[in-house]
Amino acid sequence: EEMVLEGLQSPIKVFGSLHGQLVDLLSHFKWHQAPVEEGDMLYTTYVFTGNYCDRGHFSLEVLLVVLSMKVLYPQRVVLLRGQHETRHLNYHLGLRQECDQRLGSADAVLAYEYLNWVFEHMSLAAVLEGNILALGPGTIPPSLQRLEQLRRYRKPLSVPHALQQAQPDGLLVDLFTPSPIIASDAALGWEHFHQFVAQHEIGTVVSGRILTGRGFSFDQGGRLVGLTSCVNYLDGPEGNDAAILCITKEGHPSQTLRLRARTITGRTA
Repeated sequence: EEMVLEGLQSPIKVFGSLHGQLVDLLSHFKWHQAPVEEGDMLYTTYVFTGNYCDRGHFSLEVLLVVLSMKVLYPQRVVLLRGQHETRHLNYHLGLRQECDQRLGSADAVLAYEYLNWVFEHMSLAAVLEGNILALGPGTIPPSLQRLEQLRRYRKPLSVPHALQQAQPDGLLVDLFTPSPIIASDAALGWEHFHQFVAQHEIGTVVSGRILTGRGFSFDQGGRLVGLTSCVNYLDGPEGNDAAILCITKEGHPSQTLRLRARTITGRTA
């Protein structure tokens, strides 16, 4: 698959960060139709924006589910590469430790290496309905001027560590280094964001990197949609709901594009 997938048509379900929280993933399937032929898989495209692993206790099961979906329905499932699908994060933040604790030393090494090999073959972005951009890394840094920059990368794609290489790829470092969605200078960050979407005629950017209390947010006049698809991430004091984004076309003959969030809470998960 290309680094930037295009031509994806509605209906589409977009999932944000899951972070190894298997129950939340299965709850989305329970309350918002399951990805099986008796559910909506035959006519719905599932787009996952990454961050499948780390933090939660069931990264292996979450990865098993989404990778199985991809194998069974390759044309209906899109797996993007999120910030945590890099060795620099998942070696320290949960995936490696989960492999060690649950698989034993020899199998743990193999599983961890194979999973990161899979991550290196995931795409970075997808264009939905021609003008909705789903971003795996979830950020548009100033170093990203055009989508063509992402298209030039080839798989398998190894993400450099900012401190381990003399001259690392600046764009990849900016995309995958933990940082806010917008640069520290918020005014300049939002200016670049709006220039980027205007230049590419993008109506909405979907990021699974934004943690919100309701599980979703519509910012910048609806130009930026933030998604969190796991409940009570990191057990924060205020907690958070989880959401997915459903994209459909409604009405005749104009076929208006609709973006709706569907949520679950700690009580329903």
